[in-house]
Amino acid sequence: MDMWSFFKILSYAFANIAVLVFAYFLLARFMKFQFDEPPTWSIRILSGVLGGFFAFLLMNFSIVAEGSRTLNLIWVFIVLNAYYFGGTSAFITCLFITFERLLFGDMQVAIVFSIVYLAIGILQLVIGPFLRKKTNFVQLFIIFALTIVPLSTMGLLIAPNISLKVIIEIAIYILLGTFACYYIVTDLTTLGKQMSFFERTSKIDFLTKIENRYMFTAKLEQLFGKELFYLFLLDLNHFKKINDVYGHDIGDLALKLFAEKLYELYPDCCYRLGGDEFAILIPSHSAFNPELASRELKNTIAGIRVELPNKETIFFSTSIGYMRSDHASSEEKLYRLADKALYADKQT
Repeated sequence: MDMWSFFKILSYAFANIAVLVFAYFLLARFMKFQFDEPPTWSIRILSGVLGGFFAFLLMNFSIVAEGSRTLNLIWVFIVLNAYYFGGTSAFITCLFITFERLLFGDMQVAIVFSIVYLAIGILQLVIGPFLRKKTNFVQLFIIFALTIVPLSTMGLLIAPNISLKVIIEIAIYILLGTFACYYIVTDLTTLGKQMSFFERTSKIDFLTKIENRYMFTAKLEQLFGKELFYLFLLDLNHFKKINDVYGHDIGDLALKLFAEKLYELYPDCCYRLGGDEFAILIPSHSAFNPELASRELKNTIAGIRVELPNKETIFFSTSIGYMRSDHASSEEKLYRLADKALYADKQT
């Protein structure tokens, strides 16, 4: 093999792997799917269809070996779909490949291979439940063997003029392609989970598990000037004393209980701004009474009890300030007015 042929084969190999990775990237990106979680039926069906579609694309990136277009990674879709999504996905992919073979291939050869593809698809359906308790590597190896061995054997029977050397090369090529794609997808999954974690932690307060100041600011900017709403600001009375006397563990518990009560009353619109300061953005409508809402919030917080090991009971209270959005010319002004009302409530 000359250098030009080697680089040509290498370029086709990279093209095959790129198509494979791109297919799974699309699935993860648009279906919000992580490859280490159980797939839904919609994911199984869609992955099978995608596998069949991209298998057709891979037929155009085949490497010529001994005069036949034999080297491509379409089989890898069967292996990886069976591994990640189960036998149903692999079976659907086999159906698509069968149809493509019959439509575009040599009819006599295509019919034989179509039967093999269907048999492999059915086999993947049958063995899927028995592989769940195996390790990841063992699962992948068994699925790979049950796909490649029958297809390679059929290739030798149908085209005896193709040497065993070429069949071995095909098997090695597909083996390397399978594991290359597997490790790339695994790394992408890990990266995706890390990105999801960082995105989630950038929006959620770590202690109280409600949305943080960043999300409050974004929501305030989104609402102001477009909808009529109330901004409520709240803080926990005597929070510094609670921390100093009872310790930060009790202080943290107080904040968590405070946030839980706010979330029970106003889910998805309460925020921790920092320290013991919280905010609620409540849509304004004719039935809403801010004074009654403020009273309900205070009564709810007053119902929080913390029993200490020494039998002492801690009670809590809150101060509240609120302002309607049409009373201010900007988000900053609205916040200052609500904060001023909060300060006034603390003095009473």
